[in-house]
Amino acid sequence: MRKLLVLLPLLLLGGCSEDFATLHFAQPVSAYYGDLKQQYGDDLYQAILKLGIDPKDIEVELDNDHRQDLLISVSRSLDAGKRQALRELFDEIPRARAATSWEVDVTLEPQSLEPQYQVWREALEKIKGPVTLEIKLGSRIEALSTATLMDSIQAAEKKSEVSSIITCHVLAEVSRGPFKLRSIVQLEEGPSERAQVVIEYAQMRYATVPAQFDFKDPVLKERIRNGQIKAWQAERTLQRNPYGPFEMAFEIGSLGKQSVNLYSGTDQRISMLQSDCRELADHAGRPFSLFIGQGLDRLESVTYAN
Repeated sequence: MRKLLVLLPLLLLGGCSEDFATLHFAQPVSAYYGDLKQQYGDDLYQAILKLGIDPKDIEVELDNDHRQDLLISVSRSLDAGKRQALRELFDEIPRARAATSWEVDVTLEPQSLEPQYQVWREALEKIKGPVTLEIKLGSRIEALSTATLMDSIQAAEKKSEVSSIITCHVLAEVSRGPFKLRSIVQLEEGPSERAQVVIEYAQMRYATVPAQFDFKDPVLKERIRNGQIKAWQAERTLQRNPYGPFEMAFEIGSLGKQSVNLYSGTDQRISMLQSDCRELADHAGRPFSLFIGQGLDRLESVTYAN
């Protein structure tokens, strides 16, 4: 069953339209009340405007039997150049996803060890770099507090709230190479791609050492370099499962300063902040928008009418 959408300012064309394409998304695009989810409509509208196409020349339908599909019709008068521009818009998204790399080359720097850590130098120099690790992006979005561990402990003892900046993060598992990452923190000086890491280089043998991270995806690398995305934080990010794969927490935005009880299971504001972070993830930009959240970038494939 198809459902015609009156998406203002996307307007219906009546009998003056013809089928153009069926867009297949990674997840349902219709809300529970039957309308198109807002982010998909907003993205499509903005993309059409950028192509110089009048939104009145586009018709959108939902297929209630296939909630992941969006049917696009166009005005019969839409010229060939603009039809081709629409094709290029839709075709580019799956290509961009396929071209995205979630690999990072990690080069340990034992020559930069601080004096108290020189005992690890010989073992670390045996790890020839760079070591290529794979990042497995999941769907988990977390709200994290910038409060220090001491602030949190004192607040717990006093049963008081912690006032801190709340940041939003996309969590991604990192594969294990000749070592296992245990923590990553930003160095006070140096580029954003360089960090202080704790690694487990042998069974129950740990070392703290500076490391250089070279993200292979050019879009991700540039966004980290210019500060739009942070791959790690100034404080150690606690791991939900210390025995599982290490999780890198990509910071995608901030909710500003908030006061919450971090140790209270009844503080409903925490779940609200998590929800706010999930909404923020819809605007995280590439490469994240190709894999998480809602919007036009979640397009998986296209079937054209002719």
